[in-house]
Amino acid sequence: MKKDHTSIMAIVSKRQGNISLIQKYWNQGDITAALSAMNMMNDQSIIMDVFSSTFADGVSMSSLALEHVVAILPLALGLIKGRYDCYIQTGFKTIENVFKKFGDVCGDLLNV
Repeated sequence: MKKDHTSIMAIVSKRQGNISLIQKYWNQGDITAALSAMNMMNDQSIIMDVFSSTFADGVSMSSLALEHVVAILPLALGLIKGRYDCYIQTGFKTIENVFKKFGDVCGDLLNV
């Protein structure tokens, strides 16, 4: 039992450190660095936590620039390919909100 507790505490501690790093970048207004950190961490649970409380809920959409879409879409697609329904739903909702914000711009670029 103690062995399981130790391993769970190590996982939770690492996750807390990763979330703290992303939150630091986010609070500094460096969305690019936050997205880059999530990409490098390659941890679906971290991406799920961040996206479910921001982009999937439509919160923080005002802080997004078109340049961020390139980083968000692969992360959201990773969630969609996941095995948990809540990950899949968060991935789709994130993409939906991104396209609601930037759909016109993307359509204009395709028509050029």
